[in-house]
Parts: sequence; structure tokens; C-alpha cells
Amino acid sequence: MRDFLSPSRPAVLDSTLRTWVGLDAFFFADRASLETFWRAPLRYVKKLSDPITLERFHPTPKSPRATFKGRDYYFVSKESWKKFQAYPDSFSQRHGM
Repeated sequence: MRDFLSPSRPAVLDSTLRTWVGLDAFFFADRASLETFWRAPLRYVKKLSDPITLERFHPTPKSPRATFKGRDYYFVSKESWKKFQAYPDSFSQRHGM
């Protein structure tokens, strides 16, 4: 597994160097890479999974967004966002993994 920001470096398999954006996990080699990522995550992610449709899409600053239990979720549409808002516990974890 490679550092998300610096693929030439190996990621450390340590929960303190892993983060989540919605249903997607990101791994880092050190705290500095993790902190750089969190300053502007949409700058670095190419695609995320919509937690309702599971569709992979490129989020933008205008994408619908919600924070639930400290984790940010991005949505492909306002409809997905509304469904998540109604039942966040149902959609905040991947099922069948």
C-alpha cells in the first residue's frame, strides 16, 4: 500500500495514519501527509463513492456534503444527500465488505 499523496512512499498501516472521506479510506506514510490532505481533500481525491448510490464521481466544492459522526460525505446529487440526511446510520458504512 502506498501513501495517497506520495505514491513513491509506502503507507504505514496504522489507524492514526488512515482517514476516511465518506466510504473511501486513504492511507499515508506520515502525519504531515495526512494533515496536508485534510487541508484540501477535494484537491487530492479523483473520485469518491456516493454513500447512497455507491456511484464513483469526482466531487467538487459545490457537491452536496454532510458530516456525520465526524466524517465528511460527498454526494453525486441533492437527492442522494436528502436520503442520507433522513437515514444517516443506514448509509454511513459500506455493507457486504
